[in-house]
Amino acid sequence: MKRTGKQTIGGAGFHVEVEGEGPPLILLHGAYCNSSVWDDHIRLLSRSFTVIRYDQRGHGRSDGVTGLFSHHLDLKAIFDHFGLSRAPLIASCAGGGIAIDFALAYPQHVEQLILTAPSLGGMRIPLRAMWESFSDIRRVKRQGIERAGGLFVRSKYWSHAVPRESLQRARFKQMYLDNGVHYGGRLGMHRPLFPRAYKRLGEIRCPVLIVEAGRDSAFNKKVCRYLRREIPHARLVVMESSGHHPHLEQPLEFAAIAMSALKERMESS
Repeated sequence: MKRTGKQTIGGAGFHVEVEGEGPPLILLHGAYCNSSVWDDHIRLLSRSFTVIRYDQRGHGRSDGVTGLFSHHLDLKAIFDHFGLSRAPLIASCAGGGIAIDFALAYPQHVEQLILTAPSLGGMRIPLRAMWESFSDIRRVKRQGIERAGGLFVRSKYWSHAVPRESLQRARFKQMYLDNGVHYGGRLGMHRPLFPRAYKRLGEIRCPVLIVEAGRDSAFNKKVCRYLRREIPHARLVVMESSGHHPHLEQPLEFAAIAMSALKERMESS
């Protein structure tokens, strides 16, 4: 089964792709990306699962941000729309933060978390990272997204996030360019889970696998180690030679890690 298109879910338009047969599995992309970041994994995952991925609000082909919203509530709307009672989540970067928030708000719906270089709600972001993100927005508005995208992928600061290999680097840049809806939307409208996840990780009871990228920034590695320490029974795997997007840079190795964790959970349930 394969379904692709824009659907109105929870009052907003989301570009959603559904493929495969079997129990549900949801994929969440990160910042500067969209659901196409998972293209290398769909063929394998859809052999065992009904894979659901979507462009988050303000990304890709989904609607832009026009008012207050919460990513974890958008994910709940996805669950409701497809009639899902429970599913594992594979999530990257900011998508990892969404998955964590969702697992805290709706633990009954989460079978398992596989978090790849995830963010974490409530963990203080370095001032430099905040400044660079703000500067990126300003460049897009002043110089256009084509010019800003070129500067982004050549930036020394963002070198941990931009793939080194030319093909994957080009794919990452295209996702950046396809996220024009982000820069045209209203900023500062997202409302995260409260109380913040940073102090609530002990509440998570589902199996959690954290994938750390060896060439990631020091801060992102710190987040991974904190999650490993604070979430009961969480496991940590390090992909030493990868940057911030292991699933994009080293898809075969990442797929093997993810499928092993998913199968282990299925066999134990």
